[in-house]
Amino acid sequence: MGFDAIIAKASKADAGRKRDLKGDLKANLKGDPKANLKADLKANLKTNLKLKDVQKVRVGKSQKEGKRRRRRHETFSSYILKVNTSTSISRKAMSIINAFLNDVFSKVAKEAGNLTKHNGKHTLSTRELQTACKLLFPAEMATFATASGVKAVTAYEASKASSAASAVSSAVSSAVSA
Repeated sequence: MGFDAIIAKASKADAGRKRDLKGDLKANLKGDPKANLKADLKANLKTNLKLKDVQKVRVGKSQKEGKRRRRRHETFSSYILKVNTSTSISRKAMSIINAFLNDVFSKVAKEAGNLTKHNGKHTLSTRELQTACKLLFPAEMATFATASGVKAVTAYEASKASSAASAVSSAVSSAVSA
């Protein structure tokens, strides 16, 4: 991060003062960058630059070495591979299927959000998702999608209830043994 980042938010009227400040920062920025930054911020406050006009600089390990962190790239690839484990799929085919799923997901989410707004609600429920699937997909695909969704929700609720019941039973058994 350069010296311009520190001075970037100063007003346009302070252009001459920005050049002087930039030269002072280059001259004074030796040794501990955080300590020098605090001193420079105090000097900026004395020269009528407000603290909100000066960007805060975070000096981290990755910035010192010049490395950048990679952003996470979320895909459906692990779920696609779980559908049919006996076959493999090329990287290009996986990217095509992933793009298709992202497109379908965004369309269903947008339509369900529109239905939620149209009904005057603030919460997206399974009813809106089912209706969005019925509106977007052909008849047989829509019924299969809603049936699979209902099946997945009931399986999730059953596992949630069984885990809660097992937690209660383990708590009761530990209380009885104590």
